Amino acid sequence: MRRGFTLLELIVAVAILAVALVGVLQAVSQSTNHIKEARDRAAAMELAEQKLAELLLNPELAPGEEAGDFGELAPRFSWQSSCSETELAGLLRLRVTVAWNNGRLERSVDVETCYAVDALVDPVAEQTAAATAAADATAAASP
Repeated sequence: MRRGFTLLELIVAVAILAVALVGVLQAVSQSTNHIKEARDRAAAMELAEQKLAELLLNPELAPGEEAGDFGELAPRFSWQSSCSETELAGLLRLRVTVAWNNGRLERSVDVETCYAVDALVDPVAEQTAAATAAADATAAASP
């Protein structure tokens, strides 16, 4: 009786090993793609939040649309914003969309908020203006 493996047994073992190795490599490749997609989505969310904050600092924010890119900061990403009025007076809806191409598909994330136009008025200045207006009205009414 001979001890050892036959050629057929070795070929079957190598075939099983090859199939398993292909499966492992596909899993690693898919994991790498998921990590890249998650990194891109996180970067896009950060860029969208930064652009939203930048637009909210604009004192002349008005309904309309704008678009652009992030230049050398993030060359693969572009942004689009839309500002629209809501059914409530003095309340604007601001939406920022950041898009990028991952090589196969166009991806995007959206960030949206509402902005009260007169919410950032200085209360001291408003009271001073109201007191001045009242004093002017009193002075104009007296003979």
